[in-house]
Formats: sequence, structure tokens, C-alpha cells
Amino acid sequence: MRKALVDGVEFDCPRYVVRVPGGWQVRMPHEPTVFFADSRFGGADGSHAIAVQRRTERMPISANSETRYALAERSDKKDPLGIPGVFLVHQPRRGKRAPQVELLVSVKGQPTRTIYVGTQATWEKRLPEKLQLAASVRAEKIRLQSIKVSGESSSPKQ
Repeated sequence: MRKALVDGVEFDCPRYVVRVPGGWQVRMPHEPTVFFADSRFGGADGSHAIAVQRRTERMPISANSETRYALAERSDKKDPLGIPGVFLVHQPRRGKRAPQVELLVSVKGQPTRTIYVGTQATWEKRLPEKLQLAASVRAEKIRLQSIKVSGESSSPKQ
């Protein structure tokens, strides 16, 4: 969870709650932005509490709501594989007639990992095995990223 420092006091900022000069905003998707002024709600503490309450009423705060990693595939994905963040790519090979097939494992904030599946003739047999590998690689990347993020947020700022 992000932190905001206001007059020497640190506040937890759940997703969609933002500190702006003079108060807090709740910026929920597909809803108008709502502003909670410090002067109206008894200072930064009061306006923060009301903003978090408003945010919680609209969408409950859970551990998954703060990770920002997809838990389900997008509905418009070209080749649905059952694993969010994993994409099937038919890549032409230089100097070869048959393209190769790869899986790209993508996690925000980290380099994309490429997993070779096979050639046009062999990829369908190898795909289930490689999908399991891609799922474990993505889970490990997310775990490492969450450790990195939590380490950055818990370290004192100078």
C-alpha cells in the first residue's frame, strides 16, 4: 500500500485514494472524482478516514486489490491460454521457412521472459508442459516483485 506524508504524519493510501493539496481524492474507475477537504473534515486525519470509508463502500479493500497484478485474463486477448500475463507468439525465424512458437511471460516492472515452445509442427504437443512452466515463472516473478516493493516501502526514506 502506498504511503503519503502529510505534516510529518504518514498515511496509508489504498488504491484509488490520492493525496492532493488541501485534502484527499477518491478516484474510482467509471465514477466521478470525489474530493474530501481537510478544512471540512477536521484536518488530514478526518478527511483521510472519510476518503478511505468512501473507497471501501464502493469497492472492498483486500490483499488482491492492492497487488495490481491481473488475476484473470482480459476478455479481448487474441489467444486465451488461461493464465493472465502469458501470451502465445508465432515468431518467424530468420532464414527458416517454419515459424517458431514462444510464450511471453509479462509482469509489470520486470523484463519479459520468453519461453520457447517449438516449431509450427511441434508446438501443440509441447504447449501444456510449457504453459505450466510459464505459470510458475509468472508466479515467481510476482513473488519477487512483491518482495521488492514491500522492501522499498518498509525502508526508511532519507
